[in-house]
Amino acid sequence: MSRKNSNIIPGAGPFYFEGNKIDEIALFDGDVLMAVSGGPSAPLEPVLLRTRTPRRDTICWKRGETTASPTEIMEFNGITPEFMIERTETLMM
Repeated sequence: MSRKNSNIIPGAGPFYFEGNKIDEIALFDGDVLMAVSGGPSAPLEPVLLRTRTPRRDTICWKRGETTASPTEIMEFNGITPEFMIERTETLMM
């Protein structure tokens, strides 16, 4: 099987928003890409691999108790608006 475009990730289909195919170049072209997940980072890998963005980072779930409130567990894992803003600003420098 030949691949015409080496930037295509096998098994990753095109991205759609409200029924319209999104131009991947426009979607993944920028100065910084910050991928945030309240779960594992693995589902974000196809996005991070497709981007041409020179600076990128992932903020994701690391550990924690399921008995905590959502706010407490997100703070425990460093997934807060303040940290996301700080990290993005650092990457933009």
